[in-house]
Amino acid sequence: MTSLHGLHEARLTHPDPESATPREPILYVFERLERVSADAECHGCPYPAALVELKNPEHPATGVARAVEQRLADTFRAAAERGGARVERLDDGLATATVTALSDAAGMD
Repeated sequence: MTSLHGLHEARLTHPDPESATPREPILYVFERLERVSADAECHGCPYPAALVELKNPEHPATGVARAVEQRLADTFRAAAERGGARVERLDDGLATATVTALSDAAGMD
């Protein structure tokens, strides 16, 4: 069985990351989020919701949520570095923008 975070990651991963330009994997994430957020069943991203609701850094779900956010930030960093961008804090900023976009779409702001 595929884990929720594995499924989430698969949905946001460019279908051909090896041949994509550095910009394409980043744009792909936002294009996917735009499509997903238009669905009436979209309730935002479960990972920041878990972090907000649990408030316990020792809870296992907190670790999963942080790992998913870190993986997204790492993906953005790798793409930006491939493109020659200065990546100091860029990856975290893009990851935050992604989570914020989904939260806003679900009316969670």
